[in-house]
Amino acid sequence: MNGCPDRTARTGDTDARRLRYLIDHYPLAMLMAERSAPMMAYAPMATVRETPLHDTDKPVGGLRRLYGHLDRGDPMLPALDGGAVKAAFLGPNGYVPAQDVATRQSPGWHFSCAEVSGATALVDDMAGKKALMIDFLRRMEGTDRIGIDPDGPEFNALLRRLCFFTLDIHAVSGRFSLAQDLPLADRRKAADGLRARIGATLDETLDVLAGLR
Repeated sequence: MNGCPDRTARTGDTDARRLRYLIDHYPLAMLMAERSAPMMAYAPMATVRETPLHDTDKPVGGLRRLYGHLDRGDPMLPALDGGAVKAAFLGPNGYVPAQDVATRQSPGWHFSCAEVSGATALVDDMAGKKALMIDFLRRMEGTDRIGIDPDGPEFNALLRRLCFFTLDIHAVSGRFSLAQDLPLADRRKAADGLRARIGATLDETLDVLAGLR
């Protein structure tokens, strides 16, 4: 938070619980293809359900595999057919002024993100795509009874418009700049301040971005 601080307390974080939580609650990933021609895309992703939270045979608490989907016409798709990809998940972020921290501090930008890299594979069979789509909708809607009939024509049309892929994780780490290197009182005050600032502008932001004002 101050000038050029020692960032070791908040970069390269491998806390499995926090990383898993961030990915589960902020699932939109920025995908970057690790190839000669720079390429980026945005895709909602989720952890494969059978992936355990703790597994000493795998890095970072056992996060093994993610899956996601893109529109069929997305130019990123060829890079997801066996290519190496990095996915970045950005969590809550915002400006925190000095008065929002109990200890004397300089103002700064607080943020949290998870960075995942690994090998991708496209899911070609309809049964596999259907299973992943149902799993994703159940997670997003928070219920096993999703709002679309998985055997109906609308669902099948949705599957035809999308391409699914998996990402086998080779490395994952987090960056958490949320005053966690400060005393508990500072962390609470900074979190409360950031929460209030995000909430205060959320309605206006959504209206502007949706073209409502």
